[in-house]
Amino acid sequence: MNKESMTKNIFSSYEKSVITQVLGMIAESVFDDLDSLDFESDWEDDEEIQQKDVDPEELASRMYDDVIESYLDVLREYQNNSKDDSATIQCMGILKGIHKFEDERMNNLFEWGLYDNHKKFKQVIEEWRKGNTDPRNLKEMDEFVMGNFLEWHEDTLMLKNE
Repeated sequence: MNKESMTKNIFSSYEKSVITQVLGMIAESVFDDLDSLDFESDWEDDEEIQQKDVDPEELASRMYDDVIESYLDVLREYQNNSKDDSATIQCMGILKGIHKFEDERMNNLFEWGLYDNHKKFKQVIEEWRKGNTDPRNLKEMDEFVMGNFLEWHEDTLMLKNE
């Protein structure tokens, strides 16, 4: 192995390590934000909500959507600035966070089946695909989903062909 090849492999390993750390931070942030939603507190504290006779399930879904939307805003910003790789990493982090929330949530807000994490997972991928301009990222995303979320992989493949 020559020096140049060795340097390239080390950099590639380092780069992968950094990407893994960033993905983990985004996923943990998404999970924490979703898990810390306090529907009952918001419901009790907001007289306007009570006066408008808002359906509690609708409010819970809106709160969930608002959290995910804030992360999608960052993803879109990357895409608008032609940073497809950063947008892909952001998307992967969001997906990991949603999946972790599905598996480990401590928040009873969604215990009654008020929200479908799988559906939001597909919507996040769909949103990312709309703005992705690098075909290599499609393959990378597909491999990422297959390797991390096998139970949801088939549905995300269908999105690609729509």
